[in-house]
Amino acid sequence: MDEVKRVIGVIAENPLRYSIRVGNWRRANLRRFPHGVFYQVIGDQPVVFAVLHAKRDHGPILESRRPTD
Repeated sequence: MDEVKRVIGVIAENPLRYSIRVGNWRRANLRRFPHGVFYQVIGDQPVVFAVLHAKRDHGPILESRRPTD
């Protein structure tokens, strides 16, 4: 949990730091754990949608978590 909190803090300080991977999704990898924090920048705010294992098929999972207007 400490590592997830650390990465979310980095995202909060600089939302554009991590590159866009698929569609509008950005991924920040965790250190020492095979997981990534998936988020989008909406307006000027980062919104975290998921923390997923690196070996998972992210497409269907992220597709089901699209932001609503």
